[in-house]
Formats: sequence, structure tokens, C-alpha cells
Amino acid sequence: MNKVKQSVKILATNLTAKEMPFSYDHPEKLIEYAGRLCYKTEERQTTDSWIRFLEKRREQGHKSIFEHAWEVWTNERHDYLSPFLNSFMHIEKDKWYETVAGNRVAFDEELNPMVRDGVQLKTAELAADKLLIKRFPKAFAITAHFVTNRGITHEFVRHRFPVSFSQESTRYVRYKHGITVIDQDWFKDKDLALSYSYQSFLHKAEDMYLYLLDNGVPPQIARDVLPHATKAEIIVTTHLPEWIHIVKQRSAPEAHPQFRELMDMFVTEVKKFYPKFMED
Repeated sequence: MNKVKQSVKILATNLTAKEMPFSYDHPEKLIEYAGRLCYKTEERQTTDSWIRFLEKRREQGHKSIFEHAWEVWTNERHDYLSPFLNSFMHIEKDKWYETVAGNRVAFDEELNPMVRDGVQLKTAELAADKLLIKRFPKAFAITAHFVTNRGITHEFVRHRFPVSFSQESTRYVRYKHGITVIDQDWFKDKDLALSYSYQSFLHKAEDMYLYLLDNGVPPQIARDVLPHATKAEIIVTTHLPEWIHIVKQRSAPEAHPQFRELMDMFVTEVKKFYPKFMED
């Protein structure tokens, strides 16, 4: 059994023009990465593997991964875009413009083609105009990759709207070499007997999981014995106001200690390119 620490990595954002692992301007590789994370096949991603991968996912109707592609459109005609929006789009207006933002699925499936008469804003254009963050905060999004445990991901996905998720699947991922768990700090200053009992249970759960696999039980059934401590990776995309809401909720004193730790890591990473995060 392996133990790892929680971690956070920012994959994409339009809050800065600084280079990120992926870009909303050309989101195909980001979408592929999110899809491959579900099956833990990220190592198979190549320069052009996204072409076949995304084509296959569309054929299968696996559209949720496309939600990580974030689009921002603007139009000078006030109230022109509003009639064509759906619940997964976010519209903001000022005296001169109206701006609509949302994920690729919402735009492709629901948005009237007439809106394409507007202008799609690129990351550099958005990041260059600092006033836009004040005027249209929902136009700005962040996609982050979290390594945590199954218990925390269960809490994370409660923030369903307007958040998009892609999560490591215990149905399809076969942990044939043993499970990985998130290191639990809570027991460090507690009774050694409690810590021993906790670690013993994790080992027994791993032994049972491997026993089931070895005897022909498919991963989607064998996973029933996996503990909440099992490592889980999840990619999360949403706009700036919702990230602020999530951080506030999951950093509160009554929040889970590991979720608080994860949010501290996230804030630290975001402040590297947007220092005013959580201060506005």
C-alpha cells in the first residue's frame, strides 16, 4: 500500500496570459487529459492523440469532459445574447456590453448560432484588461487538478452547479499492484493504538480488494471494499465567483481538515498568477 500527500495543480485559466499546462483557447488537449484521468491513461496522451480520443468520446456520448473547455463571448448589442442562453451559461452586463461565458457543451448544444455574431475573447485579451475581472467576474474560470481521497471528492461534487468534474474511476481503474491512500495526519498526535488500528484496517481492505481481483471479481464490484482514504484524482472547472464560494465554504473551521488543507493549497497556487484572489 502506497501513501501520498494531497496536492493541487492549476491546469488552465484565463485570469492570466502566463503559460499554463493547457489553454482554453485551444482546449482539445485539456479535454483529452480530463478524459484520460478518469481511466488513468494519461501516459498515452501524445501530440495528436486528442483527435481520435475526442471523436470516440463524442460517439459514446461522454460529453461531460467537454465541459472543461471554457468560452467567453461578448457583444455590443445590449440584451442581444440574453434570449439564447441556457442555465449553464452566465451572462453579465454593463452600460456598453453584455458578456456570456460557459462551457463548450452549453455553447455547442444550446446556444443559438446567431450569438456567433459576437466576439469570442481569448485568454490574452481577457488577462490584459484587469478591469474586466471587476466588470465580468463570471467570464473568468480556473481548471484545477486535485489529488485527494474519495471522501473529499464526494464532498467536492456536491458543488454541482455551475461546476464541472472529471474524476478517477474505480469502476475502470484496476489497482492490481495495490491501492494508494492519502496520508492521514489526524492520528499523529493521538493514541498509538488508534493509529495502529486505522492502518491495520487499510491494509486489510487492500488485501481483500486484491483477493477479489485475483479471483475474477471485476474492479467495479471489488471497489466496494475500498476505504474513503483511497487516493482519488479529480479535475474541477468553474468560474471565479464559484471558486471563491467553494474556498470560503471548505475553509471554514467546521469543514473537513483535509478539505481545508486542500483549499489552502489551491489558494496558494492561484495567488501565484492572481495575487488578489480571495481579497477582492
